[in-house]
Amino acid sequence: MIKDKCLTSQNNSFAETPSIALDRNGKAWVTWLARKQNGKEAIMVNSKEISEDGYYDCPCVACDKTGETMVIWVSNVSGTWIIKSSVCNGNVFETPIAATKPSEGRANYPRLIANNAGGFWLVWESYKNGKFGIRLKEYKKGKWRNDIKITDGSNNNYDPAVTVDSKGKVWIAYSKAENGEKNIYLADYDPIKLQVNKEIAVCIGGIRTYQYGHPAVSCDSKDRIWIAWERLNNKKNCFFGQSECLAVCYNKGQFKTVKAGVENYGGKKVFSSSNNQLPEFSVDDMGRLWLFSREITGPDIKNRRTWKIVASMLDGKRGWTPAMDVLNKVKLGRLQRPAIVFAETNSMFVAWQGDNILGPKGPRCSDIFSTKMKLLESSNNGGKIVFEPYDCGKHNIKAFGRPKVKRRKITHNGQSYTLLFGNLHQHTNISRCDPDGADGSIDDNYRYGIDVESYDFIAPTDHGYDIHEVNWRKIRRNARFYTEAPYFVGLPAYEWTLTNYIEDWLPGGGHRNVVFAKDKNAAEFIDPEKNNVYDMTNPKSNNPEKLWELLRKKNIKAVTIPHHPVNKSHTMDWDYHDPEYQSVVEIFQNTGSHEHANCPRAAKNPTKHKGCFVQDALARGYKMGFIASGDHHGMGCGVAVVLVKEVSPEGIVDALRARRCYATTGDKIFIDFSINGHVMGEEIKTDGKPRITATIDGTDKLENIVIFRDGKIIHELKAEQLAGQKHYELDFTDNDFSDNSYYYLRLIQKNNEVGWSSPIWVEKI
Repeated sequence: MIKDKCLTSQNNSFAETPSIALDRNGKAWVTWLARKQNGKEAIMVNSKEISEDGYYDCPCVACDKTGETMVIWVSNVSGTWIIKSSVCNGNVFETPIAATKPSEGRANYPRLIANNAGGFWLVWESYKNGKFGIRLKEYKKGKWRNDIKITDGSNNNYDPAVTVDSKGKVWIAYSKAENGEKNIYLADYDPIKLQVNKEIAVCIGGIRTYQYGHPAVSCDSKDRIWIAWERLNNKKNCFFGQSECLAVCYNKGQFKTVKAGVENYGGKKVFSSSNNQLPEFSVDDMGRLWLFSREITGPDIKNRRTWKIVASMLDGKRGWTPAMDVLNKVKLGRLQRPAIVFAETNSMFVAWQGDNILGPKGPRCSDIFSTKMKLLESSNNGGKIVFEPYDCGKHNIKAFGRPKVKRRKITHNGQSYTLLFGNLHQHTNISRCDPDGADGSIDDNYRYGIDVESYDFIAPTDHGYDIHEVNWRKIRRNARFYTEAPYFVGLPAYEWTLTNYIEDWLPGGGHRNVVFAKDKNAAEFIDPEKNNVYDMTNPKSNNPEKLWELLRKKNIKAVTIPHHPVNKSHTMDWDYHDPEYQSVVEIFQNTGSHEHANCPRAAKNPTKHKGCFVQDALARGYKMGFIASGDHHGMGCGVAVVLVKEVSPEGIVDALRARRCYATTGDKIFIDFSINGHVMGEEIKTDGKPRITATIDGTDKLENIVIFRDGKIIHELKAEQLAGQKHYELDFTDNDFSDNSYYYLRLIQKNNEVGWSSPIWVEKI
């Protein structure tokens, strides 16, 4: 192996997403994304900048047989996401041109491949009118042709991969969200007949939700089409991580798998490890088919993610060879596709990203490295491959997740509100808590929430101490990308944590999710000295009062939402409160309910400290509305329901600051709770008796409804009184009202799903 070469500055820089290609003269071209300290980005090729400073993502490079090298990338300008391209015929890249148009939708995750006859094919995700589709476009004779719709727009489609066979037919593999599943499909485009042929199911169904994804596709030397993809394992506590790579062959209208051979050679499951992700094919100069993947090897002694690149070769009668280490000493880095290209016989170029992002101290930087290495000795690929029949599976009888509900409106005192369901607490693999990557990427979480839980909004909330400026830029950009009102809203957010351990009580301790109304405000919440969001490790923000002071000083509209207040290791200190920023509390999440001691679906093993439940905070006179959300691996477990005047990030935060919200344990239960005609969260005055009304539409039979006044149940309806109804209209007057009080409603369904209205505060005059 040639010594590793660093292609970047190694001076507090941040580079990522390498792509590599080899031209007809044997020269390697490496492109990557450089994220600069000034908040801008650049596209780099072999250490030269080919773009002006801007906002970019997802560079990719390819070389065709005529000698042209093309680089493409996503450019985000003025709220539009388009793909740009630049071609090099020698050593100088031409001025970038637009490969896609804003009218074609927001572009994301492009893949590029050279055409056999010269020119290039581009495939990408297009996000328009709340739907993701796959599109294809050809570059020929110096121009981009019209785009071609590969998918029909009826479902969300992601993760495109592309290859071309010897006849010039273009094959596209992608994942499709349907039935709460995410399945793998194959389609082909005939450039002679100018038609997209009917898509073919590669792998559908599965025994858990969102089980398949991230396909790769390739054409081998015998014109057979190969498809590989990830399959999540079946661990219940695993949200996204712990995947294995499967591969099948499509030839003459049939799918087949490779029969496993002797000596531990693999069949349909290529690698023996249980955590291989992001498969990628390549064919070497001897015509041998290879499959590469990123293998997560688990945490090191500092609880950081470690990984390596592994490869398997299709070896004649024996099947897929045991995994060979390509890079086995690389630590940290992001979960990105392997960037590999074969050179002369038995050697290849590799490019990768390495960083210290999850390191404990020091400046956080990321660099691109490359090396040329010899392949390990392997057989000569003699003999005919032995195949076995393959069944693509079938859809589950019952869909995963929860169905989308028609948006409802309610009106109180002449003001109309729209109900939105979503999640305001969800971690991604930016958080270091799960070194095996089980929390998934930012995209994984958004897409799971959209496709499986049918949410209207999501706020990923990674730990602040893991969010340096580059990660914050990425989090904010994804929130902007997914926000397409009125279809869906993404919100910039993070989790501020000050952990209270059992024997180590810290004043102001507890965890709070900081959710911003405006991207501009979120962008300002970075400490320029530490290049990190303001978190509990920073002396400027190391207790809640300092956090609120900073928000107020910068005139930032946001909420800071406390969660799991009675958690044994992360107990909330209710001595700290701010009525402007701490306007809601997360009453329920995947650890259980934190309403009061021994409440329905109570959190297990609560703290020994007294006075930490939600009702304890309300008893102090704090006025907080209720939401629920997920936390780690918790998408779908706990839902925040907000009553908005406007479907937008600011509209959602305005509703939270006004406490116009309610909580459920996951089901999309409708609750319209009011007192004397006033909506949830309000403070009202009366010289009479509070008349409490509520309209409830459950997703299952109602078993119990109670009204709380100041933490005590004053009215209860049991199962026999509810008579198996899903719909109920409550009308109750509190004739014992005598002093200032708060009221809220809690319901329980037969399926054990729970819902809580936010309180209404009533002042006696």
